Amino acid sequence: MIQTINTTWKCAAALAVVGMMAAPGVASAASVSEIVAKYIDATGGREAQEAIKSAIIRINLTIPEFGVQMEATAYYKDGDFKSVTAFPGMGEVIQGVTDDVPWQMNPMEGNKVLEGHAAELLRQANSFNPLLNWKEIYVSAEILGEEGGATIIKFISDSGNADTYHFDNESGLITKHKGTGLDGTAVTRIFNEYKKVGAITFPYKASVETAQVNLDATVVAVELNAEIDDGTFELPPEIRAQLPQEPGAGFTAEQLMAFMDTNGDGKIAKGEMEALKTSFEGLDKNGDGEIDAAEANPPRKDQTASPQQATGTVTAEQLMALMDTNSDGKITMEEAPEDLKAGFSLIDANGDGAIDLKEAQTMADFANNQ
Repeated sequence: MIQTINTTWKCAAALAVVGMMAAPGVASAASVSEIVAKYIDATGGREAQEAIKSAIIRINLTIPEFGVQMEATAYYKDGDFKSVTAFPGMGEVIQGVTDDVPWQMNPMEGNKVLEGHAAELLRQANSFNPLLNWKEIYVSAEILGEEGGATIIKFISDSGNADTYHFDNESGLITKHKGTGLDGTAVTRIFNEYKKVGAITFPYKASVETAQVNLDATVVAVELNAEIDDGTFELPPEIRAQLPQEPGAGFTAEQLMAFMDTNGDGKIAKGEMEALKTSFEGLDKNGDGEIDAAEANPPRKDQTASPQQATGTVTAEQLMALMDTNSDGKITMEEAPEDLKAGFSLIDANGDGAIDLKEAQTMADFANNQ
C-alpha cells in the first residue's frame, strides 16, 4: 500500500531533492528485522498479507497550490501491477509491470519500456508490501537514529538506491518515507490515518513534500482479492513493439502495426498499404515483382556495380547501402525515404536520430518475412 501511493506520486510531479534529518547510527540486522517484523504485525501480519493475491486501490490526489485534482487507480494480481493516473487536460499516465517488464504510457515523457532506476522502483511497486520480504529487495539496512518518536531505518538496494522509513515506536506503523521518484530526484512522503480493510491496515491519508510541489492523497476504496481480468495487465501494442525479438522470430503483429499504421489510428488503411507498395516498386527496378540482390544493393556514387548472385533476401548492409547517401554508416531522417519516415522512431531503437546497421536489421527482418 505504501508503495502504491509512492508510485502514483512519482508520476504526478517532477520531484526535487529533500534533505535527510536523521542523526547517524548503526544497529545489527537483527534489530532492523525486529522493527520490520513489528510493522508487518501492525499492518495485519504476514499470513494475512501473503493471502492477498490481487487488489484494487483507488486514490484521489490533490495539488492544493494549484487546485488540481486527479484520480489514480492501482491494480495488483499475481505479480503483475498497473497504475492509471488521470491528469486533467493531459490524459492518462499509465505505468505497469507485466511479466516482469516495467513500462509506461506517458503523454509527457513518451511510451516506453523502463530501464535502470525507474525499472527498479516500478518492480518494487508490483509487490503489495515490499517490506514483507525486504531482504530480497535490499542488500543492507541500518538504523540511523530516532526522530519524533520514530526509529529511522535506511535500506539500500543492490543498485545503490536508498529508501529511508520512519517506524513509529509505539504502533510500529510507518509514518514517513524518504526516497526517489522514477526520475531519480528525492521526495518525502508522510502517512497518517491508518484504517483497517478486513485484516489489513492501510494509511488512508498521506502527503508528499518536494521543493517544487506538494501533493495530498486520500484512499477512497480498497478491494482485496478482487476479481481482475488478466487483460488489465496486457502490454499495450506500443510497448510490445519495443521488446527485443528472438533471432529468427520475425515481426510481431504489434511491430507490423506500429510500422505500417502511419496515422496511429490502430488499423492499416488501404492508403498505408499503397505507400508500402510504392516503396517496393521503387526498389523493383526491372518490374519483375521481386527485389533481387542487385536492386537491394545499388552502387554508391563512389562505387561501381559488381555482379552478385540473387539470394532472395535483403540484408541490413544492402539497406544501408541503399539509403545511407553520405556513406557515414547510418541513415538519418533526411536520408530515409518518405514511406519510412512515419516508422523511423520505431526502428531507431536507441533514439539517437539515426538508424545504424544493427537497427537496419529490423527493416531487413521485416522485408524478409513478407
